[in-house]
Amino acid sequence: MYFAYLKVPDSYEGGVSVHSPYYLLSHNKCEATKGAENMIAYKGLAYNSYTGQKQPQCWTKFKNGKVAVCAVGPTETGSVGNVCIYVLQTEFIDTISLPKQAGF
Repeated sequence: MYFAYLKVPDSYEGGVSVHSPYYLLSHNKCEATKGAENMIAYKGLAYNSYTGQKQPQCWTKFKNGKVAVCAVGPTETGSVGNVCIYVLQTEFIDTISLPKQAGF
């Protein structure tokens, strides 16, 4: 169950639309086998509504109010990669505001 999300704004680069994902956060423990052993990390998901692609993520919160959300691949039990976004905790929105028919 996801409790918060962030929609990264889409962009337009060189005449091409770049569709950015939604990042969803849960309170379930991250199951990555490498890269999350020494921190308290939780499961997340990057979901691109344009392509339907889903990418497992792990996230953690820092004392300064920032959240790091990092890709895990290729499955939830893969290794945490070094592709991360760093966002203020206050930028995430409660999932209650998501449309019910979105199919997350």
